[in-house]
Amino acid sequence: MIILVLAVCLLVAFAGSLVVRFLPISEKTLTAWDGFGPSELGLHEFDGGAKLVVDGGAAPEQTLADFAKIIAATARTTPAETALKDTRVFVTRSKWVGFPDVVTLWVAEGRVHVMSHLVYGLYDLGVNKARLTQWAARAQLQVNPD
Repeated sequence: MIILVLAVCLLVAFAGSLVVRFLPISEKTLTAWDGFGPSELGLHEFDGGAKLVVDGGAAPEQTLADFAKIIAATARTTPAETALKDTRVFVTRSKWVGFPDVVTLWVAEGRVHVMSHLVYGLYDLGVNKARLTQWAARAQLQVNPD
């Protein structure tokens, strides 16, 4: 009986991981965080994600494009098509199960905003903050965490 229960649990877990990996992410989920969060410079953590705001310099659109190249080169990351203008959206998936995180980039008031948040669940175990910190280091940007 115990073996049957364990087998059912494993089957449910496996089916759940397939759903998470292959279920399309809705437009609403991809665009829900655009414009969200603080506009102050720095790295801001919240439940389920983090937001990085950096000075765009003399050419914020170029800073955004450079940052987007770094993100696009990240393993398990793909661009997402949305109806948002002047905003770039990517989906980065975890290595083992394929949990998706949505990354949104935009420019506002000369600052580049990069938001990274989970799609499923309530807490991301700090993964999005770590990812933003890593990308900022690759872009040679100074980050002041709040």
